[in-house]
Amino acid sequence: LIYYIQGESHPWTVVITAPYDTVLNLALSIGLPLSLMMIIITAFFYTIFAFLGRDITRPITELAEASENMAEGDEWRPERMEQRDDEIGQLTRAFTLMQNSVKQRLNESSLMLDVSRDVSSSLDITQGMPAILRGAYQGTSAAGARAIVQNPSTNQPLTFGEGAAAETMAKLDRAIINALRNRPELILETAAAIQQTLQLPHEATPRIQSLIALPLYSKNRFQGMIWVGYRTPHKFDTNEQNLLHTLAGQATILVENARLFATSEGGRRRLAAVLASTPDGVIVTDPTKRILLINRAMERIFNLKANEVIGRPVSNVIPAPLLIDALTSNQKPIRNPEIPVGKDKVFYANTSTIKGNDGQVMGRVAVLHDITHLKEIDAMKSDFVATVSHDLRSPLTFMRGYATMLTMIGEMNDKQTDYVEKILSGIDQMAKLVDDLLDLGRIESGTKLRDDIVEVEPLLADLATEHWQHAHISGIKLEVDVEPKDMVVIGDKRLIRQALTNLLSNGIKYAPNSGLMELRAEKVKKEVVFSVADHGPGIIKEDQMRLFERFYRAQEKGTEKVKGSGLGLAIVKSIAEKHGGRAWFQSERGKGSTFFVALPLSENGSKCRPD
Repeated sequence: LIYYIQGESHPWTVVITAPYDTVLNLALSIGLPLSLMMIIITAFFYTIFAFLGRDITRPITELAEASENMAEGDEWRPERMEQRDDEIGQLTRAFTLMQNSVKQRLNESSLMLDVSRDVSSSLDITQGMPAILRGAYQGTSAAGARAIVQNPSTNQPLTFGEGAAAETMAKLDRAIINALRNRPELILETAAAIQQTLQLPHEATPRIQSLIALPLYSKNRFQGMIWVGYRTPHKFDTNEQNLLHTLAGQATILVENARLFATSEGGRRRLAAVLASTPDGVIVTDPTKRILLINRAMERIFNLKANEVIGRPVSNVIPAPLLIDALTSNQKPIRNPEIPVGKDKVFYANTSTIKGNDGQVMGRVAVLHDITHLKEIDAMKSDFVATVSHDLRSPLTFMRGYATMLTMIGEMNDKQTDYVEKILSGIDQMAKLVDDLLDLGRIESGTKLRDDIVEVEPLLADLATEHWQHAHISGIKLEVDVEPKDMVVIGDKRLIRQALTNLLSNGIKYAPNSGLMELRAEKVKKEVVFSVADHGPGIIKEDQMRLFERFYRAQEKGTEKVKGSGLGLAIVKSIAEKHGGRAWFQSERGKGSTFFVALPLSENGSKCRPD
């Protein structure tokens, strides 16, 4: 006999076998036909297996439905099947335990999500720490939770509590901190353990019967602690410990972020106070060449409003081309340009590139100092020096003439000859100074310059030949490099030659025995850039900002005997600017110096120098 029991998910196959003679004898003893006996036996077994099938398949079907409901977030309560003593009851109870475990994990995940959201939404400890303690209180079912952390703004610690027993637990804060130092955690599960570990008086019975405390460390620095307590002895399981360790990590991040924010905010306020009070204009740009910050002085200089220009391209805001070029040029900016503003103001701009710790360029900063008064004084000094220089030429001529004639009126001894040579040397130095002053006066007076066609390569080759002997005696080898060879500039050839001569003479005087000195010229965009590079001792930073000032000479050890008026570089700068160009330098201590003069490039001999 083969019979199929149709379950709700799949059929069960039942095979019943019996000897034929046994069924026949049973039918004859009862007095029934064999066919009727087979029908009775079949109906009997059908009833039995149908009942067994429902008893097996229905619980399994309910378990399948329960798993689907749990996946959708519904709760399942199988009280009836849990009471069974068979395998179905065991499976149901195991299923219930799994459901409770999953529910607990979901609750903990939801709790941590809420805590993380509250902590990340604020850098204020007074807002974030209560959220962490609420998570510890709710996630462990403790009587209370407490936290003691360092105040990022003062030396006084901050204390927080959550739960009915939090105020009572405060009495144990100091003792727990002392016991917790240099420990990864502190777990005390009985009142006796608390009394012994915290070294409480014998007569003092702690109201807290068990506790767990975790330290907060940031960069090996103790920042405080977080702990929970129970009114009864409590065995801390792994899930509770993991939850509290996670919350302690959140608390550590909160405290460290609050400390960093307080530090940066304090620095920002001090910087804002400095920038607001300084009389020098300050402007800062970001990597996209947009204005990041300007102070009040900069607002007054260019009649701007910070809230209207922050974030805008500097080229659309600042009406000063030289300053725009210093802040936006992809090439190394002019170190200290003079920025004219309006008709009667001149500002000295100190610009530099801002770089992060990784060397990445973060923008540029320029500081503008008002030098209008200094320029007026300088103009007065120039007028005075020019007048005096003219008046000195005649006396110097007489002095040189009569000093030279001393050797003609009679024989002189060696000492007298030495004195005359020193007098003539001093006269030559004074004459050179007067000539430099007169040249500088003529250049700055606005006298019209000549429009000579100056071929660059022959000019540099001639200079190298002229100074070859002087350089050789000083232990220097001159090298000329011009690219391209056919470059031409339009300008006053005598003055351009004088500017390059001054640079070459300075290099020979201040970098003796330094080996190779390179005299170069190259095309950079629409300019011819002349450069004189030595491998001497370099220039100290204290002297670099004043090198182009008149009468200023760097005073370094070993240069005391170098003769000069301090006007050579001032003349170079004036000549370059009068030709519509510029002059600057680069120097690194111990690696030499390179001085540059850039003049407008002339194409096909056409005039390109501004009138």
